[in-house]
Amino acid sequence: MKQLLKFTGLLLLTLFFQACAGLHVFNTVQSPDLGAKGEGKITAYTGLDHAELQGAYALCKHYAIMANTYSSWATNTNESNSGGTMFGEAAFGRFQCIKKDTVKNRAWYYDVYAGGGWGQRKYLGTSQVFTLAESDEWSLFSDYEKTFLQASVFRRTKNWIASFTLQGAWFYYNTFNYKLIYAQNGYYSGAQTDFRDHSFFDINGAFTLKRQIHRIALVLQLAANLPFINALPVHPEATNSYFEPTPFNSRPIGINFGLQYSFKTRK
Repeated sequence: MKQLLKFTGLLLLTLFFQACAGLHVFNTVQSPDLGAKGEGKITAYTGLDHAELQGAYALCKHYAIMANTYSSWATNTNESNSGGTMFGEAAFGRFQCIKKDTVKNRAWYYDVYAGGGWGQRKYLGTSQVFTLAESDEWSLFSDYEKTFLQASVFRRTKNWIASFTLQGAWFYYNTFNYKLIYAQNGYYSGAQTDFRDHSFFDINGAFTLKRQIHRIALVLQLAANLPFINALPVHPEATNSYFEPTPFNSRPIGINFGLQYSFKTRK
């Protein structure tokens, strides 16, 4: 009963902070932190506008696989929006123990993963501005691929896991289209971005802390994002156009809260 109460409290705390923070870096960086053959982990992140599911499994003594999925939806109550984002990726990697202290039950590890994925964003929206008779109308569609390489250093103890992960990702946009028509003082004007075969590089750094209670862990991640985007071909239809869209919905700093379930298969 005591453990059940702890788990319930962690669950409520996770959902509360995730909903209040509202900050997330698109596609949370996974920190598998596996240490032995047969270990597996399933992690879930959720918020007001998105949900993520991640999994990792150690195939043998030093090699593992992982997969990530991401889904978001329109939630702005001031607008009439529809659509969302769907994304998935998978990777193969190696993990290795660096230093182990069996007496104090703690150890240092590193891991390296390489993989790729595919995603799509599609939104349609209308928002009221200035007066009830005027509104913005906009649409967005993108189809993109991702290739990434990441490395982590992590420390495992009996009840805690702390890790630092650095990920470099290459995004390739097959299609990106954004159209905006907005009203101002009775006049309509707009802007449009439409391109294909455009790519950019992105760096993510993440510190992840996990508190374990048996097979369940509360996950806290602090992440920083630095995209390197070339100038985009924006074509304003009016000189007072005020919006310049970007293909990547990233934020410089993100806070993520999640729950993780750990398991181990028989040898």
